[in-house]
Amino acid sequence: MWRSDTDIQDWKAIITDWAESGSTQKAYCDQHHIKFHNFIYYRKKYRPAKKITKKLLPVRLSPDRTTVQSASEPYQLKLRNGAVLSIPMKSDSSSLTQLLTILGVFEC
Repeated sequence: MWRSDTDIQDWKAIITDWAESGSTQKAYCDQHHIKFHNFIYYRKKYRPAKKITKKLLPVRLSPDRTTVQSASEPYQLKLRNGAVLSIPMKSDSSSLTQLLTILGVFEC
């Protein structure tokens, strides 16, 4: 069943009104004679997108006293998801910036 633009705007207004009411979802639905399962469906469908902020975390470098890294070995950056990013020692800053931008870690 297709919904008209009016229905969409009505549900968005209902969701906004509920969010500002301070009521629980169930209580709001009971007070406004709304079927709870419909409310849940439209709340999920029309909820505002979460704003994702990405920040670079501070890094403290300290020499490892047990090993010496040769100039031919890459730096390794271990990401939170477990991935390891190997960066050649002779990488230029523009390439590194482009890579971090593609990964969504850095915004120019």
